[in-house]
Amino acid sequence: MEQEQREFLAREHLDALERERLREQRDLDARRQIQELTDRLVHAEIARREAERRAQDVEVHQAQSPTETEGATQNVMEAVRLERERLDATYAERWQQREVEADAERAR
Repeated sequence: MEQEQREFLAREHLDALERERLREQRDLDARRQIQELTDRLVHAEIARREAERRAQDVEVHQAQSPTETEGATQNVMEAVRLERERLDATYAERWQQREVEADAERAR
């Protein structure tokens, strides 16, 4: 009987230790999850502030120099126009050269 009682108490003690271990593991998992969520929240807040700062920078830049932006846009548009003209001229020259070659080939 005394042996059975010791075994019972030992099992109870082991069960209590296991329950304590599981509780500590749950607490640790909960702390990790809280830390991960906190980290994500901090990163999201940093990203939000950075986006706000960039938006303010853009607003300030646009308010201070609309003519600079317009000038830059005009310069880009002019560069595109000139490049198109150059490509069109090159294409026309190549086309004309091929026509001359085709005429010469037919003349043979």
